Amino acid sequence: MPTAPNQNSTWHTYRRRRRLFFGILLTYVPGVFILGYPLMRLIGSEVPLYIIAGGWMLAFFVSGIYLSSFPCPNCHRSFFRTWYSHNPFAMRCVHCGFQKWQDVIAESKIEEADPDGQRT
Repeated sequence: MPTAPNQNSTWHTYRRRRRLFFGILLTYVPGVFILGYPLMRLIGSEVPLYIIAGGWMLAFFVSGIYLSSFPCPNCHRSFFRTWYSHNPFAMRCVHCGFQKWQDVIAESKIEEADPDGQRT
């Protein structure tokens, strides 16, 4: 269940990483055209276009790694990848099974309950 956006929430950090990734992805073509084409005309060479496109691709690559290395709020290991696999659409942590969008505080309160299900 999604939680309300909170500046201190780990899920707020995940949303910010995801926005960065998709922002770079969706602005690639217009950004390269808007920045590269005028520089290409000004200098008279296609080199600025290639440099801007390469820089944008590098930013896309780095933001993808940054997004996929998001730490699980529960076990603090990478939520989406292990050493042998990567699942960017995972709804649970690939290490501990912690559900995506779940509140860590609510989970810790459940663990504090005694075996009969009553809180201590």
